[in-house]
Amino acid sequence: MQALSAEMDKAQGAKQRMTFQTAAEKYNASKSNVLSPSTIKGYSAIIRSISPKFRTMLLSDITASDVQNEINTYAKGHAPKTVKNMHGYISAVMGLYSPNTQLLTTLPKNNKVEDYIPVDDDIKAILDAVKGTKYEVPFWLGVCALR
Repeated sequence: MQALSAEMDKAQGAKQRMTFQTAAEKYNASKSNVLSPSTIKGYSAIIRSISPKFRTMLLSDITASDVQNEINTYAKGHAPKTVKNMHGYISAVMGLYSPNTQLLTTLPKNNKVEDYIPVDDDIKAILDAVKGTKYEVPFWLGVCALR
């Protein structure tokens, strides 16, 4: 039992001596045969967009606070969905190579976009603008016949 425990500790110690970047690259390699090339390319782009400080941290040293700080910094210039994708990737890598790290990250709220529905005056203005052009017939089809 002690020998088994020692072997498990040794294996876990070897995994945790990896930097986040090494773990992320191993994660991508382990998924390369089951994920599409565009997904792998997206994962590689996420790795490049993570700060150099975070990428070079050892997995055993990364805390939930470190992940939250990385997300906060990244969220300043990116859309909420992009931030959520980054967090999902970080949590997947951490879950595979450092499963004991529990992440309770607060993510940005989605921007609610309200659809614009044109009123009759808007449609009339567009009709006047396209009158006599090659766009008149397609516009009429879109407004009336193809609804």
